[in-house]
Amino acid sequence: MGSPADESLDVDDDEYPLCSFCGREKPVWLHDLDPDKTRFRKYGKGHTLSTWWALCQVCEDAYQSGDEDRAVGRMMVLDSEWNIDWHMAERTGTTFDLVESVRKPLRVFRAADRGRRRIRRRADTDDS
Repeated sequence: MGSPADESLDVDDDEYPLCSFCGREKPVWLHDLDPDKTRFRKYGKGHTLSTWWALCQVCEDAYQSGDEDRAVGRMMVLDSEWNIDWHMAERTGTTFDLVESVRKPLRVFRAADRGRRRIRRRADTDDS
């Protein structure tokens, strides 16, 4: 699990538009990932996570709890990219393995996580 350092990071409002877990909320935490630890195999093929994930507060709480089932539950909420993958597999008759499709990327994220920083929106800090 990443270090809970609460350093702030000013970003443009549209730079991190959606949570990397639920895909619904505006994220408030940014996790930089070690690029040397983001590569993994999924369904036998090579994949690489992005160099950062941004999480909303609810998903951050689930992630920080260390409870993998709780984090996976947040990742599988309706309309998240993880849930859409499940629906696409169902629709096309292909295999959807929760371990390969969601748990493995989550474990890679956790291993590559360099810690979190709070995202402060520039709009929230403007004095105008």
